[in-house]
Amino acid sequence: MKLIDMKTNVCIIFSIFCIYSLSACSSHKSSQENEPLFELNVTEAISVDMPYSQLFTGQTYANNSYVIQPRVTGYLTGKYFSSGEKVKKGDLLYQIDPAPFNAAVMQANANMASAYATFKAAESNYKRSVPLARINAISQSALDQAIADFESSKEAVKAAQAALELAKLDLSYTKIRAPASGYIASSTAAVGDYVGGGTAYTQLTTIYSTDSIVIYIYLPVREFLNLQKIQPELSIDSIFSDIRLMMPNGSFYEYPGTYNYTEPSVNNETGAMVVHVSFPNKEGKIRPGTFARVLTGVGDAHPMILIPQRAVNEVQGLTSIYIVKPDSTLFYQSVEIAFPYKNFYAITSGIQPGDKILIDGLQKARNGMKIKPVLIQTDSLNN
Repeated sequence: MKLIDMKTNVCIIFSIFCIYSLSACSSHKSSQENEPLFELNVTEAISVDMPYSQLFTGQTYANNSYVIQPRVTGYLTGKYFSSGEKVKKGDLLYQIDPAPFNAAVMQANANMASAYATFKAAESNYKRSVPLARINAISQSALDQAIADFESSKEAVKAAQAALELAKLDLSYTKIRAPASGYIASSTAAVGDYVGGGTAYTQLTTIYSTDSIVIYIYLPVREFLNLQKIQPELSIDSIFSDIRLMMPNGSFYEYPGTYNYTEPSVNNETGAMVVHVSFPNKEGKIRPGTFARVLTGVGDAHPMILIPQRAVNEVQGLTSIYIVKPDSTLFYQSVEIAFPYKNFYAITSGIQPGDKILIDGLQKARNGMKIKPVLIQTDSLNN
């Protein structure tokens, strides 16, 4: 009898527990349904016709470099720059002792004055001799001598004038100025050194012009030939498009690049064609010798799926996004990135054009979570 009572009590307790649990679950589900939904921004994946992009690495070089060489020999009396600083075209860089050259100019001036005096005397004698010879007042030989003296003195003046100009030119060369704007290297000579042709200092420094920057792209020959199989009319001069430079912080440089030319021979060490591209650099934001990453379109355009970069989660090398399903719930989806493009990623798998993806609130998002999506136009995300 007691055993039956105990079983009855257990059944009653178990029934009460089940009723309580069902009531709690129902209450929890009801509270979840009544919770306000997060308003989160979403956008649609778009399909764009564009060439496949490839990321190349390289190094930046000055488009032009200028070796500074003294045109005259002499002792260096002044140096007016610091190594590595930016100089402007026309800035004074060095001063060579001008004293000997000033003396040469003075000597040339004296020679010029003497030659001119001789010329004036010969000219006066010539002008007197011509009418006298007409009336046979002087001999023909005297007239010939007057003409010869006149012509000789005239040429002597020209020679003296040339010597004076050369002396002035040599004097001007004692001031060595920057032939172009750019960054200047260290000086090989110091004040007091004897510089110029035939000395130990035939080159003083180098200026690297940075108005534009050149980057070498190494394109493997095999890769180019494979592209030509797909696109027979493709040439090396037209293979690259939309050339962009990625800055060290991951952003894109504001100015697009330009294809310059391809070196005629293949690089022996890499087995690649060397393509030269350049970027404007008036503001001097890019320094020569820095590591560079260049993103460029390769070949003809074809459909690519683009999604905003901010929609992508990257954890331990795996990239994923949240797709917003038709019932406004989130689905965590892995994707494969082909390359970055402006503020977007080109995706090769894991998503279809028109899929809605979450672009904000990724930290609070969870798989299966229901949200109130706010659609943002994809084009507005490119600013």
